[in-house]
Amino acid sequence: MKLVIVCFLFQVSPISPSITLYKEDQGEVEDHNEVVEGTSLSLICSAPAAPCLLKPPTFTWSFLPGERRQEQKHNTSFSSSKLNFNATHLHHGHDLNCTATYKLQNHNKSVQSSRTLHVLYGPRDTSLSVSPSDSVLLGSSVSLSCSSDANPAVLNYTWYRENGEQIGTGDHLTINTTDSTHSGLYYCRAQNQHGDQNTSVFLDVQYAPKVSPSSSCNSTQDLIMCSCEVRGNPSPKLQWSLSDQTSSIMREESVNNTTLRSSISVHQSFTDMLTLQCVGSNNLGTDTQLFYIKKVPHHSNKAVDISSLLIGAAVMVMVYGIFLWLRRVYNSQSDGEDTTGFILTNMCSS
Repeated sequence: MKLVIVCFLFQVSPISPSITLYKEDQGEVEDHNEVVEGTSLSLICSAPAAPCLLKPPTFTWSFLPGERRQEQKHNTSFSSSKLNFNATHLHHGHDLNCTATYKLQNHNKSVQSSRTLHVLYGPRDTSLSVSPSDSVLLGSSVSLSCSSDANPAVLNYTWYRENGEQIGTGDHLTINTTDSTHSGLYYCRAQNQHGDQNTSVFLDVQYAPKVSPSSSCNSTQDLIMCSCEVRGNPSPKLQWSLSDQTSSIMREESVNNTTLRSSISVHQSFTDMLTLQCVGSNNLGTDTQLFYIKKVPHHSNKAVDISSLLIGAAVMVMVYGIFLWLRRVYNSQSDGEDTTGFILTNMCSS
């Protein structure tokens, strides 16, 4: 009679299964169902088996997609299903449902239990946003914001430049007045007790071209050589403008993404004065450097040559005069010696 009553009650209202969470080789998880991402877990769903049932219950899990393994066991007093899996951030906050279905005489009866899993994991999906834009004009203000998904929430946000210099903390970084040195990569690192993650954004500070003060000209007897360097972002274009149609040779080199250098050689075939103009331009503006060049006189070298010739001629005249004087002295001495010799010879003959 007692068995009949039990079977009747079971058919009317079966007992819900129980779900127990275990860490692999560590026993049951009791601390608010909290586990660290990557932990190997087992969920065991157990349900009593009524003696009047011809078949044990079947178990169905409502679970996120992923690698898992299910095992079922049955005996006269209870049935169970064991689900093995590795915890990931995808499992956090989700209900794990186990449904036990009993096959009765003329219908099936299902009962369900659920358990919510809390997974602890380090920062992931870290992202950076820039307001108003990651491309800003020189002198304007810009704000960078960093966000990340983590459990527990991110403890520290740290900001770095690409050279490793730490420039701030917190989930916001504001630059009130940008200059050209602010262009470059910015890194945000999000960190909690279970790990960290970095992300980056490139800030592009744009400005009109500026000709460098080091731009200059040098001249020789035949050539005028000028060099011009211009900086700007976006990368500038550089052009030379001559006051006449004098033939010239130009050479251009890119120093980096924002600096361009150009040199020009001009033959001194112009009459008196030459005006050279170096023009740097991009879509934000133009800057110009003027060079006024006066022709180097060619006759100055000729004057030096004539002076040298005159000095040389004077020296030669002086040397020739000394030579004539010495010769005259020598001849005078020679005449005196011959007369004396003649007298002495006569004396010896006597």
